[in-house]
Amino acid sequence: MATVLHLETGQQPNDEETPEDTLTAKDNTRTCPQRVQPPRFRDETPRVFLTPRSLRELDHRNKLNPAPSPTEIYGCARDLVRFARNGGPDIRHLRGCADARFTHKASSTVSITSSPPPFIERDERMAKRTSAYDGNFAAELANAAIYVKPCHMPDGRKALKPNNLEDICARLLEPSNALPPPMVLSSMFDSFEKFDFEVQEATVSSMVMPFLIGDRRFPHQQDAVFTNMAPFTDNRTVRAQPDYFEGAKSDSIHKLVKQDLNELIIPTKHVVYPIVPNFFLELKGHGGMQIVATKQVCYDGAHGARAIHALQNYGKTEPEYDGNAYTISWTFSNGSLEVYVHHTTAPVTEGGLPEYHMTLLGVYPLSLSYDDFIQGLRAFQNSRDIANEYRMQFIEQANQQASKEATASTTTGDTAVSLHARVDGAPRQRSIDDCSPRFPKRPSESSSQSSNIKSYPTRKTRRLSAVVEDAGPSASGEGTGDM
Repeated sequence: MATVLHLETGQQPNDEETPEDTLTAKDNTRTCPQRVQPPRFRDETPRVFLTPRSLRELDHRNKLNPAPSPTEIYGCARDLVRFARNGGPDIRHLRGCADARFTHKASSTVSITSSPPPFIERDERMAKRTSAYDGNFAAELANAAIYVKPCHMPDGRKALKPNNLEDICARLLEPSNALPPPMVLSSMFDSFEKFDFEVQEATVSSMVMPFLIGDRRFPHQQDAVFTNMAPFTDNRTVRAQPDYFEGAKSDSIHKLVKQDLNELIIPTKHVVYPIVPNFFLELKGHGGMQIVATKQVCYDGAHGARAIHALQNYGKTEPEYDGNAYTISWTFSNGSLEVYVHHTTAPVTEGGLPEYHMTLLGVYPLSLSYDDFIQGLRAFQNSRDIANEYRMQFIEQANQQASKEATASTTTGDTAVSLHARVDGAPRQRSIDDCSPRFPKRPSESSSQSSNIKSYPTRKTRRLSAVVEDAGPSASGEGTGDM
């Protein structure tokens, strides 16, 4: 029998209006062949919601299982009359049994035309990816230790809040020099009320963005798909595609850092796009589902928290977790702004995955009053400054570590020449392979949760190991004893 599915309260899934057949969260125009999720997804997810894809999977499994034959009941008419007086006979044993008349007719038709096709395991590579519009998206994120809400944490554990939560909240309330004069703000509020009821997300994005961003420009990009970042799952979820994100210029980070942390800090292969994103914004039109935007920023923020954590631990033997939040995200829906922070914590079990938590800081109803409008804009601008300060702080820290390793590698290269001279009898010119570091292999899609890297080996360590391997056993002191 198929597994009983639970219904998610408060949501009305619509198979025609929700872009579930897309490969990205925002591209609603692309179409793809009808594909289904791998069967093991339903078995691994503790709670499955009644989405259209889940119902199709249930129908598929029911067709594979033969219908149980009803138990025959023998009784006399007198007993049936007595049962009828008391409410009728107990027919609970007939639940789930197909009508024998229709079942026999259907089986006869199939046997005449063709034999039943054999069951073939569906190709998981063609499985459709889950998006934030799917009720099972939060469960997929929870499997990757990304928690949208505290209720999604396993074992009923209490949600962890960042240690610097009060500091960030205090900074959001500080006055901001990025806001325009009061007369301009009053005019902006009047204009904002006019398009507050726009339904189309693209229209809201084009109108709201100038109000929020203003004249200040950090390195940013809109509606970019994170095709270069390592996936958190076995490609069972769509790629992150925030409506707006801010990061750092590519040339502000040391070349060695970008090479070593490529898939952790670089969202796309476009050289002009920002890297190390840690500020995100998701927008929805009037009447849009806020829960979808919340799940999207949770997914976006996990990428940002992982990028900052990789920079923070660059060059360290073991990763450190300070419990602070360095990534900020916002959602705009139905005239209100919501701000979240994201932080990373250590795995709770040995060999487990790092956990990514999202914490709500505040809600700003911009359309409620002029004062709320000003407070929301002030907090938004201050959060951009906070995210930029954190971003540049860890970039500078990683750049200093990379410069030290680059200087040390020069000395290591000279040592490699002398080692080769002792092995071969004469110094030889080093090739590029002799000096190149041994980078970790690209995480394979078949390895579950392989992208949550728990250690960031130093470049210096890899160079030293490469030199010892090239030098041979004589250089390391092995193989010189008597036979």
